[in-house]
Amino acid sequence: MTRPPTHVIPDGVLVNAATEAPSALAAGGSAVNAAESRRKRVVLYANVADVDQAPPVMGELREYATARLWTVVRSIHDVGEPDVHRRARPGWCQVSEILRKDGADGVVAPSVAHIASTPGEQGEFAAWAVSVGASTEYLTEEGKAGTSTADDPQAGVQ
Repeated sequence: MTRPPTHVIPDGVLVNAATEAPSALAAGGSAVNAAESRRKRVVLYANVADVDQAPPVMGELREYATARLWTVVRSIHDVGEPDVHRRARPGWCQVSEILRKDGADGVVAPSVAHIASTPGEQGEFAAWAVSVGASTEYLTEEGKAGTSTADDPQAGVQ
C-alpha cells in the first residue's frame, strides 16, 4: 500500500494529501470519528547507555506523542553503545518491522543520534524512512536536524 506524502509542520501536526475525514463524514460518521481516523500512529524508540535511563527517556517520548494526540503503537528501547549500527540492535529491528509492515506511521526518538550515529548513517536512515513511508520526529533541536518527510529525505540532514 502506498502512503501519501506527509509533512510535519512546526506545531507538530501531521498533514498529508489524503485524509479519511471526508469519507468518514460522507458515510455519516461524526467529526470525532473522522479525527480518530486521521490519528498518527507512532513507535517510540531510544538507544540508551544504561537500562536505568530507559524509563525516564521513554516516558518523555510518550508525553511528547500523547500531547500531539498520536497513538503509541509500541515503546521500544535498546541498551548499548551509540555507535552500533541500528540494524545490529534487536529493538531497532522490531521498530523497522513495525514501520515496514504498516503497523505505524512513524517513529519518535530523543534525537536522530539514537537511531543513527554518523552523518552518513543518518542520511541513509532518512532515505530508508521515506522509502517505507515513515515520518520521523525528534525531541531535541539538535535531533531535528535529521527530521525527514516523505517528500524530501535529505531535508535538514547534515
